[in-house]
Amino acid sequence: MLLGKDLGTALIIILIGLMAIVASGFSLKYVAMVGALAAVVVAALTLMSSNRMSRIIATYTGCTADNADVCYQATHSNYALASGGLLGVGLGNSREKWNYLPAAHNDFIFAIIGEETGFIGAALVILLFVVIAWCLIAVAMQLRNRYASVALLCFMMWIVGQALINIAVVVEIFPVMGVPLPFVSAGGSSMIFCLAAAGACVALMRMQPEIKAAHVRA
Repeated sequence: MLLGKDLGTALIIILIGLMAIVASGFSLKYVAMVGALAAVVVAALTLMSSNRMSRIIATYTGCTADNADVCYQATHSNYALASGGLLGVGLGNSREKWNYLPAAHNDFIFAIIGEETGFIGAALVILLFVVIAWCLIAVAMQLRNRYASVALLCFMMWIVGQALINIAVVVEIFPVMGVPLPFVSAGGSSMIFCLAAAGACVALMRMQPEIKAAHVRA
């Protein structure tokens, strides 16, 4: 993925791998070693790509006349969020989605949510992903089956980690990476895989004796 200029997907896979290592019970020494190795590889391959470097420089040093084309998407994302204010401009009343903000229906859908529903709507979206993370972590900690517990935590890291990266890109904490917002962005393949992950989580939970016993008591 890194060699193919897909830094966002590579970061998500690295996060999932680190979560699997941590959840499997490896010592923090090995986690730190793997994390450091991953950071070195990401940094090295990032430095080898002029496109990635230009986006990173533009994100953390500011936009100038020389890199205005690189900043275009992030700039209009900020315009969308700023114009939303507290309550937004109203559903369907976004201006930026009409040929101003590229990928407004996909990678930058969170900016349109912020524009149309304001800070409150954007905060609710973030809260929903926090609830997903909390629920999956809470269930995973109760399971005695190590495989099911690790799988749930990895699915959690995939969905929530991808959401956090997408939102971080939209608010210019991270450079543009092209990562969709799970369950929200347009795109059939992304939605199919997210729903498959959600179905796998439900199936794993239903198969565990602890969950079955709690369901019977309820």
